[in-house]
Amino acid sequence: EGGSTAQPTGTPTPGGSTATVIASRLNMRASASTTGTLLTQIPNGATVTVLGTTGAWSHIRYGSYTGYVMSQYLRINGNSTAQPTAAPTQEPTAEPTIGTATVISGSRLNMRSAKSTSATVVTRIPSGATVGVISYASDWSKVTYNGYTGYVSSPYISMNGSQTETPATPKPDDGNGNGTTEITPDKGITLYGLVSDKEGNPLEGVVVSDGYSVVASDKKGVYQIVRDPNAKHVFISVPSGYEIPAQANFGSYQGAYQAANSVTGSSSKPYRADFTLTKLTQSDKRFLHFVLGDPQPDHSDHIQRFRTEAVPDVKKISAKYSIPQVGIALGEILGKGDAQTFTSMKRAFGETGVPFFTTIGNHDKSSVDYTGDTYRDVLGPRWYSFNRGDVHIVSMDNVLYEGKKKYKGGITDRQLEWLRQDLSHVDKDKLVIFCAHIPFRGGTSVTDESHENYDGVLDLLSGFSEAHIMIGHTHYHQKYIHKRNGKTILEHVHGAACGAWWTANICADGTPNGYSVYEISGNT
Repeated sequence: EGGSTAQPTGTPTPGGSTATVIASRLNMRASASTTGTLLTQIPNGATVTVLGTTGAWSHIRYGSYTGYVMSQYLRINGNSTAQPTAAPTQEPTAEPTIGTATVISGSRLNMRSAKSTSATVVTRIPSGATVGVISYASDWSKVTYNGYTGYVSSPYISMNGSQTETPATPKPDDGNGNGTTEITPDKGITLYGLVSDKEGNPLEGVVVSDGYSVVASDKKGVYQIVRDPNAKHVFISVPSGYEIPAQANFGSYQGAYQAANSVTGSSSKPYRADFTLTKLTQSDKRFLHFVLGDPQPDHSDHIQRFRTEAVPDVKKISAKYSIPQVGIALGEILGKGDAQTFTSMKRAFGETGVPFFTTIGNHDKSSVDYTGDTYRDVLGPRWYSFNRGDVHIVSMDNVLYEGKKKYKGGITDRQLEWLRQDLSHVDKDKLVIFCAHIPFRGGTSVTDESHENYDGVLDLLSGFSEAHIMIGHTHYHQKYIHKRNGKTILEHVHGAACGAWWTANICADGTPNGYSVYEISGNT
């Protein structure tokens, strides 16, 4: 590459003095700005020719390149201009990275100079590009790309391998709830942490899972898990009486999960992930439950309709109630699309002002990767639970693909075991709501709705005072009664937010596009 053709506008250096680079690597740019095009990186100890200075920058020549570097990272040889005192606006030395990540935004991802959407855009990173990760958190990550260093919104990147959030270093507690409580995990434990309220008080009995094992925090608020090598997230079953955490930069979309292991990718090295909860200001024994079937957008026009039709309507209903509220979408978060579509819908759910969860559907797999990994990376765990009042709500991935195109309803044996563990922490007098995408009704026939482990799920649900199944998929409404072990379990099949696939304003059964709202009191 050639160097810059721009002439220096500052002080010339007669005869062109020389200087030595004193940074590990120094960025040379085409203009005197941290946003200038990166021409090359100059190694420590290299000699450059100084042609002049411009504020905090030196105009230099290095090999065949001519451009600008920050003056304070040069040691002038012999007599030359004085060193500027201006503070640098970019660290030119290469910071060590803790892993790599792939951009999944679907278009171009803004790298910013600070952790804010109003901060200066340093550069734009194309979808699919690999970035070096200096630090990772659930909201913003510091990354390096093509010589640039800055911050990107974490939901738009997917850590490669099993690399995820950088753990905070535990600090000793001073006995007054200040600092992070020191925890020494038991031998063999690979995932652990503290569950506490925002005042620092430990919370006992909060259920925590990596999607494979399910445990509860002890009286000190500590949980310990032998992390499954396949686990991507660790998440809490948000307890009754506490707010559902929201995810940074995504409005009211739920944030009850985080990374399950360190960027080292080691499943044997203990990793700490803490959770902090905020107590509700009122009882949630009575709450509003929004249940939304199949938004299924194929393109931006459909997303816009969802944002201008469904979202304002949810907000309108929500405003009529002063009781706690929660929402869940029962799959088909997209019809066609990619990670960017998931991200756009995630933002739309967050715009409702209602804490919203999602369930995975068949298009959420077949339109992207057939595995659900992209859904998981953007929207969170594919199975999980949470609590409101006297109600325990479970969301489960019940879409099983057999190759491409062909799928059936069902859950795996490992998922059934997870469900058994999860429900073992729930009192038998509770109401349990099981959310999934593909209907159970007709689940014993050999169709795309044949339900693997159908019997096992119903057996587990029948052990509680009352149980309901919430389903999407069909784009029409239907009720189905299951009889199991002397108990009646009612299956609610919901219409679609997209109606008949956004072709009109009605569902396949003639009912309007929309969603259901349940007002739940106690355990009935």
